[in-house]
Amino acid sequence: MRPLLLLLFLLPSTLYSRDSSVLQLKLRREMAIYGCSGIAAGSSLLIGRSLTGLTTSQLGALNPYNVPSFDRWSIGNYSHAAAVSSDVLLYGSMLLPEILFLADPATRKSPLKPAIIMSQVFAVNFGLTSLTKELVHRTRPYAYDPLVPTDTRLQRDARRSFFSGHTSASAAMCFGYATIWSSYHPDSRMKPLVWTGAALVPALTGYLRVRAGEHFLSDVLVGYGTGALCGWLVARWHRSKSDK
Repeated sequence: MRPLLLLLFLLPSTLYSRDSSVLQLKLRREMAIYGCSGIAAGSSLLIGRSLTGLTTSQLGALNPYNVPSFDRWSIGNYSHAAAVSSDVLLYGSMLLPEILFLADPATRKSPLKPAIIMSQVFAVNFGLTSLTKELVHRTRPYAYDPLVPTDTRLQRDARRSFFSGHTSASAAMCFGYATIWSSYHPDSRMKPLVWTGAALVPALTGYLRVRAGEHFLSDVLVGYGTGALCGWLVARWHRSKSDK
C-alpha cells in the first residue's frame, strides 16, 4: 500500500517529464484507473468474507467426471516444488521489469513514469482476477485428490481456482514491460527476444501451477489471456499520440 501511495503522491511531477513524447500520463485517467481497480479489489474482499471452505460431505461428493475432459487430466497433480517455483517466477515477473527499467539508458533518467504504468497494470489485473475468483468459486484440482491432506482440501482457498492469479499477474507484468520497452525501442533488433521472453515466462508459470495441482488448464489459459491483455492495453494506452 505504501509504494502505491508514494506513486500517487509523485504522479503530478511526472506529467511534464522529458520522455513525454514516448509515454504520457494524465491525472484524471490515472486516478480513474486506480479508482476502478480499487473498487474491484475492495468488492472482492467484501464478497470473499462470506466464502467458507468445503465441508467433508461436499469433499466426498466431488466427482472428477463432472470436470470437462480437457481439464480432467489436471486432477492428480500435487507438487510443492512446482508451487514454490511458480511463486519465484511470479515475484520475478513483478520485480525484474523495474530493475530492467533502471538499467536501461532510455528509461534510467525517468524511471518513475514506467513504474506508475506498471503499477496500474498490476492493479487492473489484480482487481479483475480477485473479483472473478470470488464470484466463480471454482474448486481447485487438488481438492479432488484423496491423497492430498484433508486439511488442505478443506481450506477456503481450495475454492478459488478460476482463474489463475499467478499466471495472469505474470503475463500482465511481462506483457506490460514488453509493450513499454517497445515504445522506447521501436526499431530494436531485440524486440523478438523481449517479446518471446514475455510470452514464455507466464506460460511456464501457468504450467507449474497445473503441475502443483492449483489450477486446471482452462484456469491458466484464461489467466494468461487476461493478464496479457491487461498488460498490453494499459501500457499501450499511455503511449503518446505521435508514438501510436
